Amino acid sequence: MLQKVIDAIVDVFRNHKKKIVFMFASFVIFTIALFPYGDLGDLVTAKVMDLTQNQVYLQFDDMGISIFPSPGVKLDNVYIESVFLPSLNVKSLALAPSIMGFITLSPGISIRADGFLGGDLSLSAKKGKEISKESFQIDVSANWSQIALKEILSIANISIDPKGNINGDAKLILDPSFREQPDGKIYLRTKKIVIPADTPTAFGPLPELTFSQLEVNLLLANNQLKIDQGRIGSPQDPISGEVTGSFGLKFDKNRQGAVEPVFSNYEIKLKLSVNEVLTNKGILALVLAYLDRCKKPGSAGKLSYRCRLNASGFQTTPRIQTF
Repeated sequence: MLQKVIDAIVDVFRNHKKKIVFMFASFVIFTIALFPYGDLGDLVTAKVMDLTQNQVYLQFDDMGISIFPSPGVKLDNVYIESVFLPSLNVKSLALAPSIMGFITLSPGISIRADGFLGGDLSLSAKKGKEISKESFQIDVSANWSQIALKEILSIANISIDPKGNINGDAKLILDPSFREQPDGKIYLRTKKIVIPADTPTAFGPLPELTFSQLEVNLLLANNQLKIDQGRIGSPQDPISGEVTGSFGLKFDKNRQGAVEPVFSNYEIKLKLSVNEVLTNKGILALVLAYLDRCKKPGSAGKLSYRCRLNASGFQTTPRIQTF
């Protein structure tokens, strides 16, 4: 009797296996699709605060499943508060585990933020070199596009309203505790930046300025931020030139636990070509007068500056030399 039951069950699976697989797959898909993820908002917010020791607050309107480019969780209308960054609003945030990380036994996550500072950000992070038995480095790769320069300056409390977007990418090695300082490379680029006429500053208005390009390569290593290569504008622009240099830089946590950059000694080398008419334009007249000691003969209608500035910190007056 028992053998007949077993044989009947085996026959069902043998003759109807496609129907069974289809039924099971349909059940899983509809369960995932119809699950009320939005009801998990408060739970996720509390869990994020708990895991980050109240250093990150995350709130969102809705949560669902994203399939492409890789399976994961998608959050809509996200609001983030963090001790690491100012408050941010993001149109959507997709999070997915790294499949390659599971294969290589290096856990990781991929994040895509649409509407981040007016543009899009893609970021991946995975477990890196072990620092101690209880901690390890994090390898971070990121790229971003169409990030509004205005939004970046607003975060830095700089009251300039330029028109232009920043693209770029970065590769960083981070110690979450910041006992070890980060290392990495950052590349920034944009095709055009326009600063409107009469933009107010503490020392007077700025004239209208147009920069047809901006390219900056930054290296972060050995407690220094190095401008490996910086190009500003083109010969047709009112101001164009090159900048290189280095800054002493260390990241420390303040009393509130927020991570802050601490700059120290710096040296900057500037090669600038400036339209002569700008020497009488508001704050630029003051800046160019300050750099007058490193002025060089230029082409018709242009002034040339080759300046080296160095100081022990931003609170001290830099020494200016020509080169």
